[in-house]
Amino acid sequence: MKRILAVTAALAARLLCAGLTSATWGTAPSAPVYAGQDYDLTLTLITEQDEEVSGLKSEQGPQTNPDAQSHLIRDGKRITTLRWHQNAARPKLVALPAGRLFVSLSTVKTFGFGRTVFTDTADGTIPAFSYDVVALPPEAEGAALGRFVYTLRSDAPTFASGDIRRITAELRAIEGRIPETLTLALEPPTTGRLYDFEVTRTPKQLTATAYYVTDGAAPITLKAKPINIFDLATRTRKPLNARPLTLMWVPETAAAEEEPTEITLGEGETGLPLRFAPRDTAPVIGVLPNAHREAALAAPLERYEGWMRVRAANGASGWLRPPKTEPAQAQEEATP
Repeated sequence: MKRILAVTAALAARLLCAGLTSATWGTAPSAPVYAGQDYDLTLTLITEQDEEVSGLKSEQGPQTNPDAQSHLIRDGKRITTLRWHQNAARPKLVALPAGRLFVSLSTVKTFGFGRTVFTDTADGTIPAFSYDVVALPPEAEGAALGRFVYTLRSDAPTFASGDIRRITAELRAIEGRIPETLTLALEPPTTGRLYDFEVTRTPKQLTATAYYVTDGAAPITLKAKPINIFDLATRTRKPLNARPLTLMWVPETAAAEEEPTEITLGEGETGLPLRFAPRDTAPVIGVLPNAHREAALAAPLERYEGWMRVRAANGASGWLRPPKTEPAQAQEEATP
């Protein structure tokens, strides 16, 4: 017991001698930073390898908990970096005077099957630090600030003529944020029909998806329109392009046309499914009740290869293949 108490006392005495090798402010990326740019105010602390930073109190700088904390071990020292996310709307000089710093340092020790955490407070000084937030240069106006990844993909790499592909354009911010006014768009395809994008966004990711009804018997290449970015590393404006997306054509397997299957709406009422595109595999987006079938089929909005686009009573429109019992009306077919 006396030996254990002696070891514990020795460790406690050692912790009383614990301290900071250095403490310095900085920014990531390095200053100067631009108005409207996301950046981090950093505080880098160097302690002994087994001393973990578990608390902080400073007379200068942010008075909130850091947004992120990381560390690495180098040359027998622990280098801990604390980060506070920043974004200044206008140009200014940020100045942090020299001041006192109090850091809680924890060391974990194991005695047999027991585990003990020793914590002590070390104090030190932080040198003064200042940096400039500068106005964006004219060439950066309207561009996204930071580093981004821009991709274009499909739910399948191949198609048979008339197949529906779900196309997704995605922009991710590796550094910086995505402006709320930024939109993604595709170059008009040379064949088929591309529907409008459905968009979801966060400050770090913009995703746009659209249905594309394919046509023809040759590969189709889709291209996203470039977006303008201001590269913070090179401090230059440049276009960012997504790699073009090529869909490969495969022969269609012949299938016999079937009568459209009716859907039960409830209370015994049935109707025909309305599909997103003139294709049996297209998603069902609505129902044409039997009570409105005759009027809708008599005045179709569009025709394509044995399909009709009709409007239901609630205003929704979709495609269906008319039942074979319905008289076919001869008229020029439209391109989808």
